[in-house]
Amino acid sequence: MTGTPYRVLVVDDEPAWSQLVAEWLGQAGYQVEIASSAEAGLARLQDEAFDVALVDMVMPGPGLDASGSSAICRRRAGRRSSS
Repeated sequence: MTGTPYRVLVVDDEPAWSQLVAEWLGQAGYQVEIASSAEAGLARLQDEAFDVALVDMVMPGPGLDASGSSAICRRRAGRRSSS
């Protein structure tokens, strides 16, 4: 991968899975951040620009649902492409 690496946010409540995915993506040249809950993922998406978010849609507790996470991702992607 050349140029600025794509930023990926992995949102999952299973640490072993998150670490494995982060390792794979990191070895492929991506810059990877991990959030361990829906709430943490939403906070990261509000504060930072990511190119891709890999989200476990079946986590316990409130936070991400299909419409909410999609709206945040679209808004963040728009900010990234316009800057």
